[in-house]
Amino acid sequence: MAGFLLYAAKAAYDDMIQGAAGIPHLLQKQGAAEPRYAPMIVADRSVGQQVASAVSAALYYREKTGKGQRVDVPMFEHLLQMILGDHLGGYTFEPPHGPPGYIRILSPDRRPYETKDGYVCALIYNDKQWAAYFRVIGRPELMKDPKFATQEVRSKNYDAAYFFVAEEMKKRTTAEWIEALEAADIPVQRMNSLADIVADPHLAATGFFRMVEHPSEGKIRSMAVPSEWSDSAPEYRRHAPRLGEHTREVLQEAGYSKERIERLIASGAAGVPAGGDVS
Repeated sequence: MAGFLLYAAKAAYDDMIQGAAGIPHLLQKQGAAEPRYAPMIVADRSVGQQVASAVSAALYYREKTGKGQRVDVPMFEHLLQMILGDHLGGYTFEPPHGPPGYIRILSPDRRPYETKDGYVCALIYNDKQWAAYFRVIGRPELMKDPKFATQEVRSKNYDAAYFFVAEEMKKRTTAEWIEALEAADIPVQRMNSLADIVADPHLAATGFFRMVEHPSEGKIRSMAVPSEWSDSAPEYRRHAPRLGEHTREVLQEAGYSKERIERLIASGAAGVPAGGDVS
């Protein structure tokens, strides 16, 4: 585990892990003017799911064997599993069969397509979908074009294929493209802004957002647990705590007496929210 020891003392902030795992490099390689981080916390959030999976497996092992064990889930290697699953490419083999990087994903025109009045997200992927797209634009003969005719040749010409689509999509409105592509059974989705997401009718129908009353912050928007269960569905039982809100409760669970807890709080060694404990 020499590699683990080498990085063990380094700070594991999301920006650091994204950089070490190559995300800023990949974004620049795809066409960004300069390296940049993905605009969401990637490693911190996704590694939590990996931890939950690993702990669940370890608990199952303990149930079957009676043996406990130590489980480490390093953020760097976790994120590499996701990234290199797409981009290890020719480096999968030794000696390498070619360069790393998944060409389709790195194509600069693999992005939402500009329309007459906005943007639309469409994925034209297999032979059936490409043939349908060429019919939609009135160019069925392009399915015989040497650059587009088969999945194999398109895989070598993704830049040209996606650039062609990008230019074609500018000729109609977003609504026109959604209607035409849905009718052709081609995956298509309107590009949402963050404000669009909050107002999304699907999310309203599923109850993803709900308003809850927080005891100190007032009315806040809460998101549902993103899974559906036939039994034992998880739910949020508490509001988001204020800093130190559960100090007394945590220390009691750790075995501290009430008297010692109050002394710790009075001395400043342990804290509760300004104005007192609201739990």
